[in-house]
Amino acid sequence: LELDPLAGFTRTWLGIMLLLARSYDRAIEEARYLLELEPASCWPHFVIGIAYRQKYVDALVAGNSRPDFAAEAVSEHLKAHELAPGIDFFLGWLGLALGVCGRKAEARAVLEQLQRSERYILPTSFAHVYLGLGEIDAAFEWFDRAVEERDQMIMPILSYAHFDPIRQDPRFAALLRKMRLE
Repeated sequence: LELDPLAGFTRTWLGIMLLLARSYDRAIEEARYLLELEPASCWPHFVIGIAYRQKYVDALVAGNSRPDFAAEAVSEHLKAHELAPGIDFFLGWLGLALGVCGRKAEARAVLEQLQRSERYILPTSFAHVYLGLGEIDAAFEWFDRAVEERDQMIMPILSYAHFDPIRQDPRFAALLRKMRLE
């Protein structure tokens, strides 16, 4: 970024790395700056959506209800999908946000849309929706499939905050063993 402060691709990855570092406010800040540079890009909305979903979850864990965070998370994921309808994995992340934010019927509709697709859908897309719905057995089946199919979206398994609630499950340790990350 020092060499090219307007590099959208580099700023996108900075936002993603900030998400993985759980620096959500800073990720939102970087993504909003990127939106100024590239208003038609789906990626800043993706980053902002994930950040607000996690801020919502963190607030719930702390005993605070932040429906504004939930609304922002879903809105940003919808924008990312609308700007890049051909990138199906955005649907999985949208379904995760919808489920986590209590909009279960809409999450199920996303799951049905993924199931009806005639294109190959990454297993993590299904797993994310099931995780958002709280259907942990189905989520693990799809995460296991993601490992078997070498779905690259599972690679940051050790850093993704949405895995926190299932880290103590023995199936999580089995996934790590399969990936040789134990």
